Amino acid sequence: FKACFTNGFVLDEKGYKMSKSGNNSVSPLKVMDEQGADILRAWAVGCDYHEDMKVGRNILKQHADVYRKIRNTLRFMLGNLPTGKSAEVDYKDLPELEKYILNKMSLLSEELRKDTEAYNLKGAFEKTYEFCVNDLSAFYFDIRKDCLYCDSEDSLKRRACISVINTIFEFVCTWLSPVLSYTAEEAWQTRLGNMNEEKQLGEFADSIFLHTAPEPDFLDEDLNAKWNTIKDVRKEITGEIEKLRADKTIGSSLQAKPVVSVYSEEVFKALSSVDMAEVCITSTIEIKEADMEEGDDRVISVAIETAAGDKCERCWRILEEVGANGEPICSRCEEALK
Repeated sequence: FKACFTNGFVLDEKGYKMSKSGNNSVSPLKVMDEQGADILRAWAVGCDYHEDMKVGRNILKQHADVYRKIRNTLRFMLGNLPTGKSAEVDYKDLPELEKYILNKMSLLSEELRKDTEAYNLKGAFEKTYEFCVNDLSAFYFDIRKDCLYCDSEDSLKRRACISVINTIFEFVCTWLSPVLSYTAEEAWQTRLGNMNEEKQLGEFADSIFLHTAPEPDFLDEDLNAKWNTIKDVRKEITGEIEKLRADKTIGSSLQAKPVVSVYSEEVFKALSSVDMAEVCITSTIEIKEADMEEGDDRVISVAIETAAGDKCERCWRILEEVGANGEPICSRCEEALK
């Protein structure tokens, strides 16, 4: 062998040895019949093989929830990728948000390679899961839903987003294929089938197991630092909005107008260079510089006001321009419908 590692003993979820007399055994075949082989594979890779590994109904349910969230991420990407091979947008023409998420993907690719070489399979799978759920679903996709659903089909931002989703889909399927083998192949074949309708396979192989994703090279340390700051601010703003949603003061984040006082020149510069209303999923936002009071170590402070104007019937943003043009929609939606 070039290398060999062993795993701990498999126990029930209470930590007892499984036996027929104890009626606590778990049949892999039964698990596969009820939940599918990929749930069992997710459990196996999610265990720390240095210690005894526990398995049972509740533990498998936790891994099923992990699997479902990853599958939903794949489904979202497939649902927004067009039939046929999507036109790629050059990296230099991408908006900063797209460059940032590609940067995150590149950093993750490096970590996954190191984890795999060190047989840290649990760590590699957990990082892939966190990328799908936190970086993609809860951040990038959450922000870009508005663009995907409401911008005109030929807008640069929308085309850039689809181009990046296509790239991310390729890498995520490749990363998942050793573990969630059936799901990765199912997703790959669905994309392949959509592309086959236009007879444009491009560089996609006939199977995910015949495909090797290239090494992503989108690293940008300055951009990464800037957007990590923006994400931290976004978290504070959305946290304040959620408090108002919880007490029924507002129903949707689009009804909120955050007023953000910034006490750091560097942070103010970062926030002013992007559309923070889009990033925070609000209709409007006000970013203003403020002087730091003595003894105050805050970077920002947030007050939430109610957005002024009428609701666009298409994108649901609340804007003062709605109705002013004689239409119940905003100028962006009017242009997209043209």
